Amino acid sequence: MVNAAVTAQRDAEPDPPVVRRLRIGPPTTEFNVVLQDFSDSETRGHGFPYVYHTRRGRLITEFLFGDRPQVATLCHVTLINKDGVLSPRIKLWKKDKTKAARTAAMEAITGTEAPQIVKALVDTSDVHENFW
Repeated sequence: MVNAAVTAQRDAEPDPPVVRRLRIGPPTTEFNVVLQDFSDSETRGHGFPYVYHTRRGRLITEFLFGDRPQVATLCHVTLINKDGVLSPRIKLWKKDKTKAARTAAMEAITGTEAPQIVKALVDTSDVHENFW
């Protein structure tokens, strides 16, 4: 009798909607400079300034310059507020998309969810004044 009641209840309820775009894990902080519009981004924060994607409602820390099948080219940006003037610190890096299981080339890129598999990294934070 219990099985008949459960079956009747299940048949009476509509199926839940199918989730078409399910993303597991935290949202990406990448901004694709080719496909996305810079007018959808703005600088926010006073003590800790950051770039924010207004349309997608998320923080931007990486700017994606190129996305090839094996390697992506990114620029990580940290904004430093120095006496009311924003001074960016950047890291240009290549993400190795072919060796996801390899851990020998892992590098912690500040601001990303987890260590990334890095093919090449150029950190200009210690020479930022000369770089700009």
